Amino acid sequence: DCAIRNMAEAVKTACTADEVYARFGGDEFMVALFTSNGEKPSTETISTRLNNYLGALVDSKKCGYSVGVSVGHAVGRVNEIVDMNLFEKQADEKMYGDKRQRKGN
Repeated sequence: DCAIRNMAEAVKTACTADEVYARFGGDEFMVALFTSNGEKPSTETISTRLNNYLGALVDSKKCGYSVGVSVGHAVGRVNEIVDMNLFEKQADEKMYGDKRQRKGN
Protein backbone atom coordinates (compact mmCIF):
# COMPACT_ATOMS: atom_id res chain seq x y z
CA ASP A 1 0.00 0.00 0.00
CA CYS A 2 1.32 3.40 -0.99
CA ALA A 3 0.41 5.11 2.30
CA ILE A 4 2.37 2.54 4.32
CA ARG A 5 5.40 2.89 2.04
CA ASN A 6 5.21 6.68 2.42
CA MET A 7 4.94 6.36 6.20
CA ALA A 8 7.89 3.97 6.28
CA GLU A 9 9.95 6.46 4.29
CA ALA A 10 8.85 9.26 6.63
CA VAL A 11 9.92 7.28 9.70
CA LYS A 12 13.24 6.37 8.08
CA THR A 13 13.90 9.99 7.08
CA ALA A 14 12.65 11.63 10.28
CA CYS A 15 14.65 9.45 12.66
CA THR A 16 18.19 10.24 13.67
CA ALA A 17 21.05 7.77 13.99
CA ASP A 18 20.29 7.49 17.73
CA GLU A 19 16.70 6.38 17.16
CA VAL A 20 15.60 2.83 16.44
CA TYR A 21 12.48 2.29 14.34
CA ALA A 22 10.45 -0.63 13.01
CA ARG A 23 7.09 -1.39 11.50
CA PHE A 24 5.15 -2.81 14.40
CA GLY A 25 2.19 -4.19 12.51
CA GLY A 26 -0.41 -3.05 10.03
CA ASP A 27 -0.06 0.71 9.82
CA GLU A 28 1.78 1.10 13.12
CA PHE A 29 5.44 1.96 13.53
CA MET A 30 7.48 2.06 16.70
CA VAL A 31 10.39 4.39 17.34
CA ALA A 32 12.71 4.06 20.34
CA LEU A 33 14.26 7.36 21.38
CA PHE A 34 17.31 7.35 23.62
CA THR A 35 19.13 10.03 25.57
CA SER A 36 22.25 9.74 27.64
CA ASN A 37 21.86 13.02 29.52
CA GLY A 38 18.86 12.00 31.62
CA GLU A 39 16.39 14.23 29.74
CA LYS A 40 13.20 12.73 28.40
CA PRO A 41 13.23 12.36 24.62
CA SER A 42 10.69 14.62 22.92
CA THR A 43 7.90 12.79 21.14
CA GLU A 44 6.70 16.17 19.89
CA THR A 45 9.96 16.53 18.00
CA ILE A 46 9.58 13.19 16.20
CA SER A 47 5.90 13.93 15.55
CA THR A 48 6.80 17.30 14.01
CA ARG A 49 9.55 15.75 11.89
CA LEU A 50 7.16 13.04 10.65
CA ASN A 51 4.34 15.45 9.82
CA ASN A 52 6.74 17.87 8.08
CA TYR A 53 8.14 15.05 5.95
CA LEU A 54 4.68 13.72 5.10
CA GLY A 55 3.46 17.20 4.17
CA ALA A 56 6.44 17.75 1.90
CA LEU A 57 5.93 14.32 0.35
CA VAL A 58 2.32 15.07 -0.53
CA ASP A 59 3.30 18.50 -1.91
CA SER A 60 6.17 17.15 -4.01
CA LYS A 61 4.42 14.11 -5.44
CA LYS A 62 0.93 15.60 -5.75
CA CYS A 63 -0.43 12.36 -4.29
CA GLY A 64 -4.01 13.54 -4.08
CA TYR A 65 -4.29 12.41 -0.48
CA SER A 66 -2.58 13.22 2.76
CA VAL A 67 -1.07 10.90 5.32
CA GLY A 68 -1.09 11.98 8.94
CA VAL A 69 0.47 10.55 12.03
CA SER A 70 -0.81 10.08 15.55
CA VAL A 71 1.94 9.66 18.13
CA GLY A 72 1.87 7.95 21.49
CA HIS A 73 4.76 7.40 23.82
CA ALA A 74 5.96 5.63 26.92
CA VAL A 75 9.10 6.48 28.86
CA GLY A 76 11.49 4.10 30.54
CA ARG A 77 15.12 3.96 31.49
CA VAL A 78 17.55 1.81 29.56
CA ASN A 79 18.98 0.25 32.72
CA GLU A 80 15.56 -0.72 34.12
CA ILE A 81 13.60 -3.88 33.44
CA VAL A 82 10.55 -2.83 31.45
CA ASP A 83 7.33 -4.77 30.91
CA MET A 84 7.04 -4.35 27.14
CA ASN A 85 3.31 -5.16 27.17
CA LEU A 86 2.71 -2.33 29.65
CA PHE A 87 5.03 -0.09 27.66
CA GLU A 88 3.05 -0.77 24.48
CA LYS A 89 -0.28 -0.25 26.27
CA GLN A 90 0.84 3.15 27.62
CA ALA A 91 2.04 4.25 24.19
CA ASP A 92 -1.18 3.02 22.53
CA GLU A 93 -3.37 4.91 25.00
CA LYS A 94 -1.51 8.13 24.29
CA MET A 95 -1.55 7.51 20.54
CA TYR A 96 -5.33 7.01 20.52
CA GLY A 97 -5.71 10.17 22.64
CA ASP A 98 -3.65 12.05 20.05
CA LYS A 99 -5.79 10.57 17.26
CA ARG A 100 -9.02 11.66 18.99
CA GLN A 101 -7.61 15.16 19.52
CA ARG A 102 -6.56 15.47 15.87
CA LYS A 103 -10.04 14.42 14.75
CA GLY A 104 -11.71 16.79 17.18
CA ASN A 105 -13.46 14.13 19.28
